[in-house]
Amino acid sequence: MGTIAQKLQYTADAVDAIQQAIIDKGVEVPDGAALAEYAGKIREIGGTLRPEGYWGVSFHDFDGSLIKTEWVAPGGSVREFPAQPVHPEYPFLVPAGYNYIPEDLANVRHDYTVGAMYDTSDGKTHVIGKTTGASGTAFTLCFNRSGAGTLSVDLGNGSEVITTTATGVVQLPVDMGTPGEFHITVWMSAGSGTVGLGGNTEATTFIIESAKRGIVTGVFLGPKCILYDHAFRSFVCLEYVTFGSTFGAATVYNYALWDCRSLRFLALSRNITKLGVMSFPYRCAGYSFPVNTSDIGVETLKYSTGISHVVLPEAAVVLGTGLLNYSFTIDEITVGPKVTTINGTALSDIPGLKKLYMTALTPPTIAANFLTTTLNPQLRILVPAGCGEAYKNAPNWSALAAYITEMPGATGQP
Repeated sequence: MGTIAQKLQYTADAVDAIQQAIIDKGVEVPDGAALAEYAGKIREIGGTLRPEGYWGVSFHDFDGSLIKTEWVAPGGSVREFPAQPVHPEYPFLVPAGYNYIPEDLANVRHDYTVGAMYDTSDGKTHVIGKTTGASGTAFTLCFNRSGAGTLSVDLGNGSEVITTTATGVVQLPVDMGTPGEFHITVWMSAGSGTVGLGGNTEATTFIIESAKRGIVTGVFLGPKCILYDHAFRSFVCLEYVTFGSTFGAATVYNYALWDCRSLRFLALSRNITKLGVMSFPYRCAGYSFPVNTSDIGVETLKYSTGISHVVLPEAAVVLGTGLLNYSFTIDEITVGPKVTTINGTALSDIPGLKKLYMTALTPPTIAANFLTTTLNPQLRILVPAGCGEAYKNAPNWSALAAYITEMPGATGQP
């Protein structure tokens, strides 16, 4: 192969080529990185090709951007949680880990979507947006207060802080003065009460006037917030919502984020266990449900038309009627290992569905119409190794036998 010098040059060129190939896949490899580091860099490559029999654990930032994807063999564990991005554009955000902890990913038996958590440094809820001459600068904020204490609102425009000790539905007319970007902060300045947003009707959204709801682009929730019914319903320009690692409620109530069609990603905090009816928006590009989310309302994720792969909550036992109905862009769905019942139309009218990962060892009880009537000819229903015959012979599953295949090495939950 030539002289020693030629061999060394050949090796150096090969290392450079490998470095560039990794960089081309979206993973940074600094100049001077030791060759021993390259294996770890290769593992960081998300890519779109799933190694046969492996599960994917993807880490996402609050805006949905991919931080890392790691492919894990069944029963294996994630090697290392990635560092969280820092956001100097939002100086009030403090990285607070992920909505999964290493123990959650120590025995990987299905896909996971992990979300980065951010707390607010001052414990307040921050709302950002922009008013224009067309939208006007005056609108009415609405709160649903409970418990003793003082609610404070700072409009961020130099005006005095608004305070109130009223409870129940509280309406606060405000005027931002000059059109432009705004930054409102809300908090309990005294007492142990909570900052409730939303109420029993759509007239109790955070901004009452429907024509003004498009001015909000980001909501960063503090620990004493609760999203009641309709909290941010039809806030069509809302791009970001962070719940924080210690979000103050275990439930996201009905329609709380419905029709927030610009939302890029939603990562729920670990203490959220229940999702209300149609509580999430359509067109959202992704979700991260923590391991404790077990109660999913009817049509919770209906019209999810901005996402291709949905990993449903691991703790879910029942998939409700119309759960992902009419989600036309989805091509992969992962159903958790604890699901025992899938109700009618839960996964119907998803014409692009090509892979349905069923990770339960025992076939769930299903309604005959849980999938769309017209199935994608490329559909594969992938079940744990050794469970193929059980699925093919189970009631209503038998009609889908031609689509059922076993996943190599994927043996489901022990």
